[in-house]
Amino acid sequence: IREVAEKLGEIRHSGRPEAVACVSGRRAGTMAALLERFMTAYGSPNYMPASSMMDAYALTLKLMNGVEAQAGFDLENADFILSFGCGLIEGWGNTVRSIRANSIWKEKQAVVKQIEPRLSNTAAKANQWIPIVPGTEEILALGLAHVIIKESLFDYVFVNNYAQGFEAFRDFVLASYSPGNVSNQTGVDPSTVVALAREFARAKHPLALCGRGKGAVPGSQGQYVAVHALNALVGNLNRPGGVWALPKADDIDWPAPEMDAVATAGMGRPPLSSILS
Repeated sequence: IREVAEKLGEIRHSGRPEAVACVSGRRAGTMAALLERFMTAYGSPNYMPASSMMDAYALTLKLMNGVEAQAGFDLENADFILSFGCGLIEGWGNTVRSIRANSIWKEKQAVVKQIEPRLSNTAAKANQWIPIVPGTEEILALGLAHVIIKESLFDYVFVNNYAQGFEAFRDFVLASYSPGNVSNQTGVDPSTVVALAREFARAKHPLALCGRGKGAVPGSQGQYVAVHALNALVGNLNRPGGVWALPKADDIDWPAPEMDAVATAGMGRPPLSSILS
C-alpha cells in the first residue's frame, strides 16, 4: 500500500494526475463507485470500468423498449428457462441468487434447456443440453422466432398492443431463418429447432436468457436483441417469470468529492478513451 501510495503521490505532485488510469471489473456497485470517486478526487478522467452483460441488456432495453433501465429477471417464477450459454450454476449474474433459483426450479420441476458449445456444469445439470457451433446463438434465436411466428404461437394480444415493427421483423425471420437454414449454420438439428420453439412458446412462464458464462463480458449485441425478441414474442415482459425493465439503482447518494486545483486541472483534460477512439 505504501509503495502504491508513494507512486501515486509522485505522479500527482508532478501535476499529471491524468497519467493514472484505473480499470475495474464492473460498472455497478459500491466498489465501482468508490474507485470512480477516488479517481475524480485524484484528478484523473481515466476511470474505465469493463462492460458486462448488464450493459448489453441495458442497451437492448433502450433499443427495443425505448427505456433507460436495467434488466431484471424473475428467475424464481419461470417454468421454462431457455439459456443461451448462461452459467446458471457457475455464478451467472448474482451468484447466490442464480444457484438458489436453480434449486427452486428443481423443486417445482421447471425445465432448463442449455444452449452451449461445451458441456459446462450448467449444461450437464440441465434437462437438455443443445450443442451449438460457437458464435451462432443469435441465428438459433431467430430460427426459434421463425417457428413461433410461422406456427402462430406468439402472444397476439401483446404483439398487437405493444410491438411496433412486428411486420418487418416477421418478414425478416420468415425469409432467412427457416429450421433448415438455421441448422446448416448452428449445427442444431432442424427437428430440435422446431421442438424447442414449440416448448418455449407453449410454456406458462418461459424465459430466454443470454450472457455467456458468468456474464462478465457483454458478448454480441445482436444475440441480446434476438433473445429479447423471443421474450417479447411470448409476451413475457414485465410479467411474473419474465424480463423486467427496472429503474437503475440510486442507492449510492454521496456528496460530490472535494477537488483541489490539481484534480480540477486533471479532470479537465481529455480522457484516454477519447484519444484512443
